[in-house]
Amino acid sequence: MDDDEAHQLPTECGLDEQGCSVWTEILEAETDARNQPKTAAYRNKLIGIRVLGFFLLDLYEHAHDGYLGTAPYTRVILEAKSCLENKEAEDKYRDLQTLGLSYRNNLIRVFRSNSGSQPGSSAHVSRPSFDRVSARILKELGEVSQTRSSARAQALLRDGYKCTLSGFYDSNSLDKFPELVQAQEAQGQEKATYTQLAHIFSESGQDGDPNYAATVLAMLEMFGLGLRAQTLYGAKINDLHNVITMSMDFHYAFDNLKLWLEPVPGMVNTYDIRGRNLQRLITPFKSQRVTFAVEPSALAAAAREGKTLQLPDPVLLAIRAACSRVANMSGAAEHIDQILRDLEEITTLADDGSMADLLSLRISTAIPSAVQVGGLIAAQQVTTIMERDGINIGYRVLFVPAIFAIAMGGLPITAESLGNPSHWQPLDSDANFRNQQHGIDVAKVRFDARDSEPPRYGSIVYTVNRDKNLYDIESIVDVSFNWNDEVETCFENKAIITTGYVDRVLFREQILPRITLLPTVGVCIKTLKDSTLSIETYERSPHFFSIPSSITLPRIPISELRRRKGLEAKLDIVTLHDDYYAFKHVGTLPDDDDDFLLKELEFYVSSGFECNFLVIPTFVVTDLTGSLFRGFLTPFLPAGTLSTVFHNLHPDEPRDLPLFPQGPTSPDSNTSSHGSHDNTRLAWSIKRTWAIQVVTAVAAIHDVSFWGDIKLENILLDRSGHCQLIDYAPVSGYSEDYIPPEGILPGYDLSGPRDIFALGLVLWQIASEVGRFNRDSVRSPILVWRDSGDRPQAETPTQFRDLVMSCLVEEPEKRPSVADILSSLKNIH
Repeated sequence: MDDDEAHQLPTECGLDEQGCSVWTEILEAETDARNQPKTAAYRNKLIGIRVLGFFLLDLYEHAHDGYLGTAPYTRVILEAKSCLENKEAEDKYRDLQTLGLSYRNNLIRVFRSNSGSQPGSSAHVSRPSFDRVSARILKELGEVSQTRSSARAQALLRDGYKCTLSGFYDSNSLDKFPELVQAQEAQGQEKATYTQLAHIFSESGQDGDPNYAATVLAMLEMFGLGLRAQTLYGAKINDLHNVITMSMDFHYAFDNLKLWLEPVPGMVNTYDIRGRNLQRLITPFKSQRVTFAVEPSALAAAAREGKTLQLPDPVLLAIRAACSRVANMSGAAEHIDQILRDLEEITTLADDGSMADLLSLRISTAIPSAVQVGGLIAAQQVTTIMERDGINIGYRVLFVPAIFAIAMGGLPITAESLGNPSHWQPLDSDANFRNQQHGIDVAKVRFDARDSEPPRYGSIVYTVNRDKNLYDIESIVDVSFNWNDEVETCFENKAIITTGYVDRVLFREQILPRITLLPTVGVCIKTLKDSTLSIETYERSPHFFSIPSSITLPRIPISELRRRKGLEAKLDIVTLHDDYYAFKHVGTLPDDDDDFLLKELEFYVSSGFECNFLVIPTFVVTDLTGSLFRGFLTPFLPAGTLSTVFHNLHPDEPRDLPLFPQGPTSPDSNTSSHGSHDNTRLAWSIKRTWAIQVVTAVAAIHDVSFWGDIKLENILLDRSGHCQLIDYAPVSGYSEDYIPPEGILPGYDLSGPRDIFALGLVLWQIASEVGRFNRDSVRSPILVWRDSGDRPQAETPTQFRDLVMSCLVEEPEKRPSVADILSSLKNIH
């Protein structure tokens, strides 16, 4: 059996309906790759499609093991489907193969270390006290920045100074500590081994180009890692949850994806040892199943110090196991082995493009070596070779940036790097978030004139014991009052006259002690002639709507969410089981009883959108009973809106670019230059892709309804560098700067032409990298197009400018349909 047959994808996949819908295309892409001329030393296309196929099979098979869940399988399905939309067969095959290669290069390879073996711990002539060394190790735990050395010491202590898989003591530790020799003899052991520190997530994921690290960590989040991925940043790579003590031969096999640990469902910290050619290893396994546990004396010592010795993370091990299985089934493991062997032997580049994959790995693993290849000439050869071998430079961000930084003096910008902003960090709970006003805060103040001046009625809504990280913890007290004709100088009248006076002392000392705190309580107060306060309480609860049976999303009680940051009045960033989400929620105040948000969710669910460029709600959030609607969750995308992305690209420019209406003396909009010295930063190919994604999403919306609020602030950038539209439920209001010329006329509320006008402005913003603008007239504006400088690859094509202008004509009936725009875009390159 040749290598092709040994790693061939099976014809019958056994996947669910979603998987089967893409499996035929994957098999056709594999056939296409096998039929390509075998001229290159490394068959990238074939490896790529097989990695993708075997990932689908493996993630589906292990979706219910209790660790990864269905999220990674669903994510791979969505990524594969995005490669198939509205494309010719050749383009589909190329994109599927490229997707598989991105998994190999960003996911499989980061679990495979090629850093070489590490030295064992050195022996000392004088033997230190075992107890004293243990105390020092525990003292350093959590108090100093974790290094490889400190991690090794802590892992040895946790693992009882043994190889976890064989049970043999570490030979160097026996030389250090007589106590261990006695323990070894008591257990009847005669052999020892030299151990090393094995990382579950390889240190190579943190080395070199920061764009590579960002890409790798972003891809890990595909597996639902959430906060786990963030615990691997920087020095945290050496934390105990990511390291295991192993003998040298086990470590080598583990690092090379020839040995992996599969979590046993239902058995805590227990793993089956699996691998390829394990019988060749010198050190015997204690058993084919291993259970990790902190060595009892170390556990007791850590408890006395108030410290915790973490065990290896089962989810990280499950992800590594998946990557190891796929690497071996697809042939990617041997593929990488061959490349690395050749790296040691080859020092010059071939001219025929056959070494593109070798060069790619060289650049991604050893930037200094790339410098020696030849500066600018080498950078040009990288481009030529990669394009000749069909490698998508823009997609594979990890290979190109460093060499081009050397050649051109700066990092190129990719869509994927923009989707993973380096400035974003996990949002931690703030220990000082709780209000300092004795647990009392003011949520809302309102006054009502009731057709008379001055106002005659007021209300102040207080929150008591609010924790801004949790929901439904506080009590809401709605204190209402009328103008007091009997007592002129009193709290009520002062509050009404000033329409803002809030007396927390009065609330805390005279109201709060006299009421029973409920989740929500109404209080009516009046100052009597003897200056005492009359208080009446009544039921005052917000009206939450029942969730209709048509909404079939998974339900999550609001108590499981942790609030991390408020973005808008009713939009928060939250975490759920370590994953970040955007939480769009209804209000909790007594008068927040509108049902618009529930209708919005019903629109998303009932429309059955299958477009990959629309943000789809993932969970519906309920009250504690599971029946009342509190809001919904969507994935949190840290890059934010395209408006934010463009502002960050051009930070020195004004936030709002003024646009002026067209007139008889207006200059030609296609030749107007941008009012700034700053040229475009992005390649036209990136912006063309974004434009197609946005128009594809609008076309999907128009199949169901018109939108009414197309604007750049409603377009997010996801971690893959793809556009994602939000808030696309139909609305009748206007975003002022996107009002079409007919917007002031009756009969043009929600309509296709209205959306097309706004879409034209968005397409111009994308091409000219304009985050925000303002118009002082509803007349069609004069557009200014940002210069591309001396970068022809960044120039906006004339055909695209003409297409945008056709969307902005003042006669609504003359504007193209969204289908016409999409068709034209695909023919503009």
